[in-house]
Amino acid sequence: MSTTELRNVLSEAYGLTGIRLSRLASGSQTDNHRGDLPSGETVFVKAGRPDPGFRYGHAEAHSGAELSETARVSGVPAPAVRRNRAGGLVTRTSNGVLTVWDFIDADPQTDPLTPDRAEDVGRILGRLHTRFAELPAQARRQRGDGWIEGASGPLITRAHDLMSTIESLPHPSTADLDRRERLQRRVEHLGTLPELRRSLPRTISRGLGHGDYSRVNLLWRGDRVAGVLDFLGDDVPLAWELGRIAFDSLTVATSPTWRESALACAYGYRRANPHLSPDDFLAAPLMMALHALCSLYGVYEHYHRPNPVKEVQEDNTQYWTNRDIAVTTVLDELDALRADLADLL
Repeated sequence: MSTTELRNVLSEAYGLTGIRLSRLASGSQTDNHRGDLPSGETVFVKAGRPDPGFRYGHAEAHSGAELSETARVSGVPAPAVRRNRAGGLVTRTSNGVLTVWDFIDADPQTDPLTPDRAEDVGRILGRLHTRFAELPAQARRQRGDGWIEGASGPLITRAHDLMSTIESLPHPSTADLDRRERLQRRVEHLGTLPELRRSLPRTISRGLGHGDYSRVNLLWRGDRVAGVLDFLGDDVPLAWELGRIAFDSLTVATSPTWRESALACAYGYRRANPHLSPDDFLAAPLMMALHALCSLYGVYEHYHRPNPVKEVQEDNTQYWTNRDIAVTTVLDELDALRADLADLL
């Protein structure tokens, strides 16, 4: 959607006239803008893309906005959603849908999580899971569980296809060759899936979660979380959502204090939500590793379906590298990490 079209929608559907829009280099599924109004107010505009391969449709947008509002009124620092003139949370456009939010003036997290920040992250996630467990039961989209029970064959095939793509490049860079080596190691790790899965709890606790509770969806003021963004509202394995943020890939890949940060996150979570079963809590690092092991997100898009926003794709490609380092590190430390978590019970 062009900037002119977007301004017209904001004027007609929200009464936001004279808005000055600035494109933000963030959003893997959406086109995001900062909107400055003549009154001095600032809003955040999130617009879906017409490509059906991007999942920000009406159902996803409405569920995310509704859940964000639930979290906000429960004391979680989430931005308020601006309703359109018809009272709706989501507005349909010729290109898809859009939502408008209050703009949170805070900093994104571009560095590894420190232990202090990680504890706050865990505390808020624990509060979210506790609050969401109180909501009336309703059908929710299940987060893909291929990492729990899916066959490894298709993943191995896709990894081999990516290696072939790299080998066919006329002048592969050093980075290309590094990715090829990582893909080869990934194929070897995928051969251990059956053994790793045997260590999962027999019954995995599921519930309504954020769906994408990750460092990129958090805003900060000092060491405190000032904003939780982009709720998806999926039905998720709760310990997986904990493990994913506790063992954040950038932090594990680059910080010498990654273990302290992971345990601080788990500690904060446990204090806010003591209801997660011990078996699930202890399996959080394994769930993180299995999920990452079964994903080629970032490297696949780099070669076959790059994000139209160049900076976003560069971030996603680096995310693949960091995640690959993180999954190897966590797999090597599983027994020690389980023992560390047991001390928090």
